[in-house]
Amino acid sequence: MTKRNCFTLVLLAMLFAAPGLTAYLYYRNPQWLSANTTNKGQLLNPPVLLSEVEDGKQKWRFVLWYPQHCETQCLQEADKLARVRLALGRHLYEVDQWLLLHEDSLAMENTATQMLREHDIHVAHISENSLKNLSILADKPQVFIASPKGDLVLAYEENTNPKDIYHDIKRLLGSEKKSG
Repeated sequence: MTKRNCFTLVLLAMLFAAPGLTAYLYYRNPQWLSANTTNKGQLLNPPVLLSEVEDGKQKWRFVLWYPQHCETQCLQEADKLARVRLALGRHLYEVDQWLLLHEDSLAMENTATQMLREHDIHVAHISENSLKNLSILADKPQVFIASPKGDLVLAYEENTNPKDIYHDIKRLLGSEKKSG
């Protein structure tokens, strides 16, 4: 066997062994893989049960938590969520929208309640007692995605890009179909 044939044989052996060795190295060192998550929101682990948005329907939910009374900024956030829901197309009916307010928040104007009704946004008030048990609900507005069982699973800051919420709910709706 010539030197050239030996070199070719070694090169071919390395070429075919490289994928297996690489896979083994990544298996033993998963921290080397940079993309650990694909969701855009903060994953709540463990999920937090929010019984205030339970209505008996097995649907995913957008929950907008607004600790103050609902005015212009709140209505703009609710409108953004309504547009995300509308962008879901035929999956629109698999997602409900909720506005969660503190029980002491001021009553909304008729135009605001009319806008919420038009966008099919349900309003719920949370008591001070329930608020103590839900430490996830901060003093600042947040958006959550709740599972059909009523568990908050993903959290977003108030001014999150709606595309991020759309990306996550689309993946959740798709994974539900595959596993169900």
